[in-house]
Amino acid sequence: MKEPPAVPLLLVIVGPPAVGKMTVGHEIARRTGLRLFHNHNTIDLVLRFFDYDSPPLKRLVSEFRRRIFEEVAASDLPRMIFTYVWAFDDPRDAAAVEEYAAVFRRRGARGVYDDRADYLRLDTTELTAVAVAERIIAHFDLPDQSST
Repeated sequence: MKEPPAVPLLLVIVGPPAVGKMTVGHEIARRTGLRLFHNHNTIDLVLRFFDYDSPPLKRLVSEFRRRIFEEVAASDLPRMIFTYVWAFDDPRDAAAVEEYAAVFRRRGARGVYDDRADYLRLDTTELTAVAVAERIIAHFDLPDQSST
């Protein structure tokens, strides 16, 4: 019997630069099967051609991300982790996250990210990536394939 399709899900891991978002994302991906889209996947690609704060870099990064979100949300694997440095005092960052989440919500997705009803705030200073991943998986009731 074929399993029903997974409910779309966008899990956004936010935090300052270099705090371990990608490491935690890798651990969650390993344990749940969700695909990890680290924010630098697009930034590093475009930096080969354009300076960091240049308008072409900003446009291309935004467009690449949006298209990847659209394709993943419409695919057979509509579940994704995205890491993001979110400046909470910058409305452009909130608008960007909202745009990415809307791609998934239009397909009935559950959006899991900061500043919403469905979020989890953790102080990870004294926690390992494994411990953080375990808390996120448990809090959001994500499928943990490592226990099967």
